[in-house]
Amino acid sequence: MRKIIVLLVSVFLFFSCGIKPPDDLVRTDFLDATEEVAGDVVRFLNDFSAFDYLNADWIPHLGVFVTQEGDQVYFNQSPWDTDVKAESPYLFVSGPEGKVLLMKDVYLSETKNESMLYSFDNRTWYATDGDPKEYENFYPMLDMDWTKDNRRIDFNFSWAIREGSNPKVEDYDTTGIRVLTPEAGMVIEDTDNRKLELDLRENILFMKAGSLININVILDSNFLQFYKPDEDSAMLVAVEDVHLYKKGWILSASFDGNYWGDTFFAYKFGFSSRIDFDANGELVVQQKGYIINKKLLKRQKKNGKKVAFLSNRS
Repeated sequence: MRKIIVLLVSVFLFFSCGIKPPDDLVRTDFLDATEEVAGDVVRFLNDFSAFDYLNADWIPHLGVFVTQEGDQVYFNQSPWDTDVKAESPYLFVSGPEGKVLLMKDVYLSETKNESMLYSFDNRTWYATDGDPKEYENFYPMLDMDWTKDNRRIDFNFSWAIREGSNPKVEDYDTTGIRVLTPEAGMVIEDTDNRKLELDLRENILFMKAGSLININVILDSNFLQFYKPDEDSAMLVAVEDVHLYKKGWILSASFDGNYWGDTFFAYKFGFSSRIDFDANGELVVQQKGYIINKKLLKRQKKNGKKVAFLSNRS
């Protein structure tokens, strides 16, 4: 689960080269391009492994994409219709109140090198290490529609992940290892205090079908922000005009469309993660990341612009 925020932060780490695009390169309004991209995203997710994010052929390989200050992309999650039958059983679906509903019994553990293991019967175990094309092979099912109004895109979607084929089987000896069930206050991950964490190298965690997972991902910055304004939606907001130049997997950013010289050292960033069980027995995933452009922040303060940071980091 920590992959969510790590992936988000990793994307922004590509703002490190200060590459300037050719002067004659066409600049595309990000919101205007959303209709085409949305359809490609759905096709991509329905055709590839849920974890095969490296094969992102739907992402344009060259271009300048522009967002304007105040642009909003709004994601609204609807419960998945569980009457729809998949080729193999669903593992997770979008549930009520923006939560995730676990559809099968799952056992979780870790190897000594902290690679995650999972099982559906506590006998056959599968590994989550190696090439993303070769393990798990969970396949997402996604229904999506969208509307555009002024400078805002509204996505409405529901999703499910069904069990795939040919996962990597791990020879895992569970002799003498305790099987634990969730308890209120049980901590699975806490990047700020590792001593609180349940050691999954020495224990197995059993989560039964019907369990709910509440995920809250926050990305805080002084140019783009991602957060949940309410329980069943998420929002991406442009705090500044942002020009992104993408060449292959390299991204370069400008905040006026002219200066592209900021390198990796112009940014400060970090993330934290806490995964625990609340008083209702629900798994709560809190992932927070921040990325601040220090040069931009100085200009914002000089010009008297107050950025409404989602956290106290500035």
